[in-house]
Amino acid sequence: MYAPALLPSPAPVPPAVLAAEAALLVRDGPYHVGEAYFANPDGAAIQRRWQAELQVRAEARAASVFAECVYCHDEILPSQESVLLAGARLHRECAHEWDCFANGPTEAEMKEQMDGFDAPVEEAA
Repeated sequence: MYAPALLPSPAPVPPAVLAAEAALLVRDGPYHVGEAYFANPDGAAIQRRWQAELQVRAEARAASVFAECVYCHDEILPSQESVLLAGARLHRECAHEWDCFANGPTEAEMKEQMDGFDAPVEEAA
């Protein structure tokens, strides 16, 4: 005689996943998940659960990301400072880099760079 296996109980399914799964069931029916047809409704239920979990994770990630920087293509989180430039979001540092690239140095920056070049050149005798 074998002893019963004491397996840990499965983690409870979050309500958001259950709601997404119910919406998929209403939208697609018991034998379909998206475009795929399953002859066994249990197989469709497993696939529907995976689809619902994927959808909930994607929505959570999209909510955590405020935008994407069009200069460096990194995520701009809500806690980060950003600038709206020509209808696109940029990090503040990226906006400064873009300004320097697009407009060149200012007159004051040019004078600062040229300070060392004002000295007369000594000709070799």
